[in-house]
Amino acid sequence: MAGSGSYARGDQPRPVPDKLKGPYEEVVRRQQAINAQQATSEAQRRAAAAGVPPTLSGPPMQGAQPPSDRRKFDHPGALESMIPIWGSGKEALADLEDRNYSGAAVNAALAASDVVLAKAILTGLAKGGLKLAGPHAWRTAPWEEPGMRKWLGQQGFLKPGQPGHHWLLKQSSNAPDWLKNQPPFIKGTRGNLDHGRMHGPYTQGGVRYPPYNPAELLWHETPQWAKAAYVSSAGHSGMAVGRAGADETELERRR
Repeated sequence: MAGSGSYARGDQPRPVPDKLKGPYEEVVRRQQAINAQQATSEAQRRAAAAGVPPTLSGPPMQGAQPPSDRRKFDHPGALESMIPIWGSGKEALADLEDRNYSGAAVNAALAASDVVLAKAILTGLAKGGLKLAGPHAWRTAPWEEPGMRKWLGQQGFLKPGQPGHHWLLKQSSNAPDWLKNQPPFIKGTRGNLDHGRMHGPYTQGGVRYPPYNPAELLWHETPQWAKAAYVSSAGHSGMAVGRAGADETELERRR
């Protein structure tokens, strides 16, 4: 028996057009767009608060690094790292950016040794640097032309009465006087006791003091500029070896 009403035609519903379907889908589309825009704005706000540069949509430029990999201070290359003050100073800044604080401290100390060395060189040049005219003997008679010891005092390399120690080319060596008595090879000591212990046992005020051991002798008789030169040359050489063959993009990459 056939049904009646809306199912009178084979029990099938009569098709009725939905007039609200189109407007409803448009509302949904607009709301989805608003949600996406709000999500993007929130992500950009959080990135700005964290100090991360915003990213732009689209394919990356050829050869360009992602924004997150860019850095303010690049690590120096092999040749650049050999430049005193500049190489170690730039390396210290790059280490700070990488939050490698121990490396930054080491390279800052290396830069400081470069400063000490540069200051010693400039100071020596300002005082006359080398004695070009003779006599170059360590001691000369008072009536003769000023000898090397007197000249060192006049130029300010040694204070009045301060002993001068031949730290590299010993006074008893076969090196010519004009060379071994030059300012770079003479170190002013703290006094007679300090100078005496550099040569052996020394008695002062009735007390006999032992000579400096090799480590003490190296420390006490070596001028500050020479110590700085040791640190500077070793540090820059090691840095250059570590940078040799490094890819430039690796030096510029954030770590």
